[in-house]
Amino acid sequence: MKQTDTYDIRSVQNELFPLHKNPEDDAEDTKEEKVEEDIRVSNDALDSTKPFLQELRNSKDIRFKVLLSICVSMAFNILGWTKGQLGPAFVDLLLISGCDVEKGSFFMTAYFTGRVIGPILAGILSMKINRYMLLVFSLLANTSTVVSIPWCFNFHLMMAAHLLHGMSGGVLLVVVTKEAVSIWGPTTRGRSYLQIINAIFSVSAFLAPMATAPFLVQTNEDSSQVKDVHNNLTTAFW
Repeated sequence: MKQTDTYDIRSVQNELFPLHKNPEDDAEDTKEEKVEEDIRVSNDALDSTKPFLQELRNSKDIRFKVLLSICVSMAFNILGWTKGQLGPAFVDLLLISGCDVEKGSFFMTAYFTGRVIGPILAGILSMKINRYMLLVFSLLANTSTVVSIPWCFNFHLMMAAHLLHGMSGGVLLVVVTKEAVSIWGPTTRGRSYLQIINAIFSVSAFLAPMATAPFLVQTNEDSSQVKDVHNNLTTAFW
């Protein structure tokens, strides 16, 4: 006998949009949801109870994740360090390229234009290149552009170097962020790791100007300001 609903409209067993729910389908959905919930709970319990050092010794997968986490952390360190050097080194870049402030402002425009293009390029390349190879290539490109910037004695070369530096930095940021999210997944370790890498980026960007300052060109105004500060401190304490 065919099934009918309360409106006496006939329906077949395998119709595309059934008029009444099949209890067997509800049972299967509930069972699948329960299995997924059990897996999630077991993963969280494993994260909180099993000693990490024991996992590190016994699991090759954990060792690979730790190694990859270190690489991604160092990449975030590089991103923060190079980002923190842009402002303090701006005057030196003007002297190297022989530009004034008006023309030199295009360096920053070119850099941040590259940062806009970089993530778009990363989205295209990530579908065609292995993610680990893309990480290596973006690191090499970012390093090459940073090294080439002090040797660009021409305005147009400096513009091109900053554009490429921004593009490689944008690609690298997308690649390492994607990798950082996928290493540990939505677990307690994964959330902690995301906080750690953002702290690494912030600390690197904070320390970079102080590490760059001794290598910058000292002007007469800087020397006079240092002398004034020294005299004021001497007068205050003595």
